[in-house]
Amino acid sequence: MTNMPGSSNLGTKSESMESTHRVQEALQDLGRAGKDAANELVGAARTTATKTYQEGRRKVVVARDRLADYVQENPVRSVLIATAAGAVLGAYLARRRS
Repeated sequence: MTNMPGSSNLGTKSESMESTHRVQEALQDLGRAGKDAANELVGAARTTATKTYQEGRRKVVVARDRLADYVQENPVRSVLIATAAGAVLGAYLARRRS
């Protein structure tokens, strides 16, 4: 069998192109896997954030309702506490200005 000039180069070029194509496919697969993993993490973070927000909101509503009940059951005490808190805050702010 006789080799034609440049015929061995054709095999090498073809193998090189095939190898390059396999590497490209592998990189694309890896990129898709990374993207899928990132999407899963974002979804989990979103779910956790939503649950945390809803729980915090529920706690604020419960605290607000308890405060409203306390004020209705103890109106005089509530006014005295609010007055004292206002006086302390006013004194603190007046001192800061000086």
